[in-house]
Amino acid sequence: MFSVIVPTYNRKETLRKCLEALLAQTYPITECEIIVVDDGSQDDTRSIVEQIRESGGIDLKYFYQDNRGPSAARNVGVRNATKEYLLFLGDDIIAAEDLLQQHANWHRRNPQEEVAVLGYVTWSPELEVDSFMRWLINGGPQNMFYRIENQLEVKEVGFMESANLSLKASLLQKAGGFDESLRLFENLELESRLRDVGMRLLYNKNAVGFHYHKATMEAAIGRWRQLKGERAKLYEKRPELIPPPEPRKGLKPLLRPLWRNKLVVEILKRLAKILGGNYRVATLLYPRIFSYYAVKGESR
Repeated sequence: MFSVIVPTYNRKETLRKCLEALLAQTYPITECEIIVVDDGSQDDTRSIVEQIRESGGIDLKYFYQDNRGPSAARNVGVRNATKEYLLFLGDDIIAAEDLLQQHANWHRRNPQEEVAVLGYVTWSPELEVDSFMRWLINGGPQNMFYRIENQLEVKEVGFMESANLSLKASLLQKAGGFDESLRLFENLELESRLRDVGMRLLYNKNAVGFHYHKATMEAAIGRWRQLKGERAKLYEKRPELIPPPEPRKGLKPLLRPLWRNKLVVEILKRLAKILGGNYRVATLLYPRIFSYYAVKGESR
């Protein structure tokens, strides 16, 4: 039923956990193929894939490309997929034992070509979740499942993520693949094209993927430094996806220069390291810090 597509880059031990979780699914893995696309790893990822493949009972394919980004890797997987449905999974997503079954159940109940199913992603219970990681998925900018918690169909654009997503190959073919020029907004851009051809995005919060990745403020800031340039590229392609800022009222316009001051942000970052263990304090500090990098982008 599924071609499970896993792009990967320099995460061989995490990839091992990802693949082992797929082997342990309640859904018959013999009805699936797993396609690992190595995006130029230098950590001998191939050996992990070969070890898993030698264990038997699994249709596991491996493709290697020079480092071109996850969008290009996913497109390689799509071009080599043979099943009716595609299921995209992050290499650091550890599937709950019934993840494939949950996706399969929803597609069987909703067999229309235009249906895509978004699964839920949360932190792995094997990780120590600090206040920063807690904020990221509960009010912060990552995944934002808290905003669609009680929705069965997600009609607002901006929630589709390729870390845990399934859809018919024919639907993706209509919209075209992932835009390989984008590194940060590729899911949003593809979602907009899929909706143009009639996609309905259903949300199955019981199709759970556990994110096995320790997030830090420093690493997240490094990613957010790319926002300005990536946003400009997205605006050239789909300007409707970059809405103009809402007019500020009250004291916010007066305080804005303060939050855009680099020295102030550095102070906030130091405070976050000292006081970040307090979740309420963290929820006040982190939005200010990341709004600075969202505006400043690559500038340092």
